[in-house]
Amino acid sequence: MNKKDKNKGDNRLQKKAGKCLAIFIVVMMVLTVVSRVSASLTVPLVSTQKARKDVLNYKIKGDGRIDSANAIYLELLGNLQIAEIYVKKGQSVAKGDRIFRYSLDQLKEQIEKATDEYEASKRAYDKAILTASLETEEADGSDEQKAVTRAKEDYRKAQEDYKEAKVVYKEKLEEIKDKLSDTQREEYDKAEEEYDTAKESYDDTKAKYTKQLAQANEAYATAGETSNKEIQNAKNELADAQSELDEVMLKKTTLIKYMNTLEQHAKNQKFAEMYTDLENIYNTYFGKNEYTEIKSKISETQNAVDDAEKNLKAVKAKWKLTMEEEDRELAKIDPSDPSYESALNKYKLQQLEGENAIREATDAVDRAKKQVSSVSPKYTEISDAAIAYFNYLAANPSGSNVTLYKNYYTAILDSSVVDESAYKAKNKAVEKAKKTVEETTKEQAKLVAKAQTAVNDITAEKKKEEKKAKDLLAKKAKVVDELLDKVYEDKDGIRAARESLEAKEDGVDIAKRAVEDAEDKLSDFQKSNLIKNENKGINAKIAELDMEQLEEDMERKAEILEKLNQVIKVDGEVSADIDGMVTALDIEPKTTISGSEKVAITPSNSVFAGSFEKDYMEYVQEGDKISCQLTGYKKPVEGEVIDIAYNSEGDCYYVTAKLPDGEFAPGITGQFTIEKSSEKYNNCIPLTALRNDNSGDYVLVMRETSTILGKEFKAYRVNVIVDKKDFQTAVINDVLGYDEEVIIGSNRNVMEGDRVRKGTYE
Repeated sequence: MNKKDKNKGDNRLQKKAGKCLAIFIVVMMVLTVVSRVSASLTVPLVSTQKARKDVLNYKIKGDGRIDSANAIYLELLGNLQIAEIYVKKGQSVAKGDRIFRYSLDQLKEQIEKATDEYEASKRAYDKAILTASLETEEADGSDEQKAVTRAKEDYRKAQEDYKEAKVVYKEKLEEIKDKLSDTQREEYDKAEEEYDTAKESYDDTKAKYTKQLAQANEAYATAGETSNKEIQNAKNELADAQSELDEVMLKKTTLIKYMNTLEQHAKNQKFAEMYTDLENIYNTYFGKNEYTEIKSKISETQNAVDDAEKNLKAVKAKWKLTMEEEDRELAKIDPSDPSYESALNKYKLQQLEGENAIREATDAVDRAKKQVSSVSPKYTEISDAAIAYFNYLAANPSGSNVTLYKNYYTAILDSSVVDESAYKAKNKAVEKAKKTVEETTKEQAKLVAKAQTAVNDITAEKKKEEKKAKDLLAKKAKVVDELLDKVYEDKDGIRAARESLEAKEDGVDIAKRAVEDAEDKLSDFQKSNLIKNENKGINAKIAELDMEQLEEDMERKAEILEKLNQVIKVDGEVSADIDGMVTALDIEPKTTISGSEKVAITPSNSVFAGSFEKDYMEYVQEGDKISCQLTGYKKPVEGEVIDIAYNSEGDCYYVTAKLPDGEFAPGITGQFTIEKSSEKYNNCIPLTALRNDNSGDYVLVMRETSTILGKEFKAYRVNVIVDKKDFQTAVINDVLGYDEEVIIGSNRNVMEGDRVRKGTYE
């Protein structure tokens, strides 16, 4: 083939290759277009939204009924004098009418006292926070870690020094070996072989006992850890048992504390504090909810007692006047007059009628009082015994009355306060746990001592065997030296090289042990710090609980101060919150009240009473608007919340709402709705974005990723914690990026890792 034909053939191949390349490019473009079209048809369309600031809207709903209005009790402030009362019991009042006024002088004194108490509690709370923030930081182990690093560096340097010394020694040996005769070489080779064997034996001995000692030390450390763990477990069981025993005794312990303070206050004639102590005793004995119910029922029945006593007083006054008139009429008639006997009989009949009327009124008072006692015989028993005892102590601070003391204590600390069978069982568990701690401590001490003995024995044996092997090695080295001395002029040089080599080898061993010691110290520190951190966590939890208690105390005192300040803003005057009638008024002018007295207003119009779940309590307040859809009414009736009370039996809250004037027959049922909006929260997302599986709540976010076909979007999972939510929005923790787009909807199901594209869909 000539050159021309060859060029033609090459041209044809080039054209063919170019055509194939063009076809390949076209095919790839077509496939890319097909892929894109296919993706647009198969990849789900999603709608997205960024987390944003928003409010939660709540619709609190429940069932209820029209009811006759119950009395609404005014909240009274204790340890204040009533300066003036503007109304009488049974008087009708309108919303805003003045009911009574506190003494401004006493009000100012109480504000000063409450301010001091609040500031003291705030200082205690601030001090607790400061103490927690200034806790000395535990050592982080950096010094121990640095020691390990330094020891490792020293070990590396010792190894390098050993290698250099070994090179020097070998060079010295090579100089000598060249001068040895055949006979001398045979002797040298034999001596060197024996030296090498002794060296190998020495190294093996060191390695063997080093390993055994390491194992013994590890066993000792494990024994120590196991000992600490077993003893701690036993102590934890003791602490749990003691906690359970304390829980059984908690009610009794709390009651005794309040009873003791009541005695001290009685002896010092601090009557307001005494009534506070008594309230605390009632709340502890009965429980807050039960005691609130008892107080409410006693208040109702006490009204009947008051009415009966007023009636008795009126009957006595009436018949006193009647009999005085009869005395005067009878005195006008001469006993010898024939009409006197008839007048005397009439007088006796009147006297008998009066006595019967008074007896009936007295019986009515007794029946009413029995009704009060029947509300809670136990409450009556405690009240009578406590009041009798502290009245005695108030009159006789240094006196002693065994009977009253016994009645006081037995009335409160009865068999219901402590479950004797539970106490015996828990106390037995505590004693058993104490014994277990003692036995476990002794048993573990023996095991640790045994492990320590094993370490000591191996250490002694290691020292003994290593010395024996090293002595043999020195003996063999001496033979080698003596052979070399015969032919080598620089005897000091070879010995110096050998001694240097041995010293460097010892230096390697020392450096290695230093690394092991430093690592052991670091390990011990880490283990010790782990226990300290656990204890620190427990102490931190205790401190946290203490701070919570201090915070609650501070908030309670702040609340008292705020109430006092609100009252002084209106010059100490208390006004009616609603239209109605004054149905309770247990206060008198110029008297200091304890705060437990009753002042009540019964609304003049009908009320709607219903209940709602306790989870919504934080969103409902007195004064809120309420919409009631009553059965048989086309339009909802709008009202106002006037009272909220907890129902322990149903574990829910009762709500009472005032309705507008109108004819609403009691008993009509209906449903109510209270609509409230929360404060604004960050990190709000629609509920449609929230997903859930066995691992918890999560969302899918759309993120861009690069592929061989270009950039595309995929769905990525982000785990979240839901703080609050309503019927359409959820508040989550701050885990999303500022511009992160959350998938809130799609035209088909989307899973983690799926390709997605943003767009609109039907």
